[in-house]
This record gives sequence, C-alpha cells and structure tokens, in this order.
Amino acid sequence: MYQLESGKLPRSPSFPLKPEDEVFLAIAKAMEEMVEDSVDCYWIIRCFVNQLNSKYRDSLPQLPKAFEQYLNLEDSRLLSHLKMCSAVSRLPYDLWFNRCFAGCLPESSLQRVWDKVVKWIL
Repeated sequence: MYQLESGKLPRSPSFPLKPEDEVFLAIAKAMEEMVEDSVDCYWIIRCFVNQLNSKYRDSLPQLPKAFEQYLNLEDSRLLSHLKMCSAVSRLPYDLWFNRCFAGCLPESSLQRVWDKVVKWIL
C-alpha cells in the first residue's frame, strides 16, 4: 500500500528491494508486533517513516557522535572498552539509526526506545 501511495508501483518482483523499502519493511514488521489493528498500524508506520524521512534524515550522520556522547555519560567504562577494542568504529550505526533499531532490538526493548523517540519527535 505504501509503495502504491508513494508512486513506486508497478515494480517487478525480480528487482531487489531498495534500502528505503527494507527500512520501511523492518519498521512495519516491528510495528505489527506492537499494534493490534492493521489499519491503525499502517497509518502509524506511514507517519513514522514520513517523519523520519522528511524531518530527521539530515540528522542521521550526527547520531553516531551523539550516541558516543550519551554512552560516555551513561557508562563511560563501556565506551572506553569499546574504543580500546576498536569496536566503536565497527558498530552498525547506519543499520541502527536508519531503521530506528527495528530488526536490531527485540520488540520489548524497541518499544521503550520508540517511546522515547516519539516523545522527542513530538
């Protein structure tokens, strides 16, 4: 429905998904676990993804640095350890932040993260 609404159909099934389609599907799959009504679920997903793409897409490159600053405040020993192991540069920031952690965290944890994200957006 989202592809039809955004003018991306018709599309051949033999073509691989575009990255933005994969993001949408990851968010949709996670949201389906949280919202019972399928119609409400679609509109929540649509609005969530549209907000992400229109308002916050330009902020995504700054998020790894903000994440490190926040981690330093919350658990500086963990950040020091990650830096010492050279793990900070290998963290999947693009996957995490483009998908808003959908498909990266279990739904129970994802609900808490999204609760904070939605409060921040509003």
